[in-house]
Amino acid sequence: MGKLSINDFETKSKENDGLKFFVTMPDGTPTETYLVLYGLMSDIMTAAHAKYEKSKGTDAEKDAAIDFIATAIKDWNLEEPCTMENKRKLVGGSTTIRSFINRKLTNDRDFFGTGLNPYSKKTDTPNASSGSGSETSEA
Repeated sequence: MGKLSINDFETKSKENDGLKFFVTMPDGTPTETYLVLYGLMSDIMTAAHAKYEKSKGTDAEKDAAIDFIATAIKDWNLEEPCTMENKRKLVGGSTTIRSFINRKLTNDRDFFGTGLNPYSKKTDTPNASSGSGSETSEA
């Protein structure tokens, strides 16, 4: 590999644009349903993480964790419109979707094909439970 440019390391635009991941049913059955997720270090997720951090140790922490995970969803092709209320309903009611989103947010290989994960040394992304999915499929 030759000399690299600063531009070769630019990831912010891809994180802000989001990436489409196909999800599976909780039993592993493939679907054509997808979620478009923001990257963990996108502008919207950085702001959501700061809000979550402020809620730690308060009565609002559980709701803030749900909001953090729900905020990661930029769009979807579900029957219902992609509103914050519906995103909260999906994330709050499905441990498999919460886990799927958490895995995608903490695995930059899904976004960039690399191991560049800004939170790889610590586990401070709020996880409001478990599950699966992806443009590589698994929810």
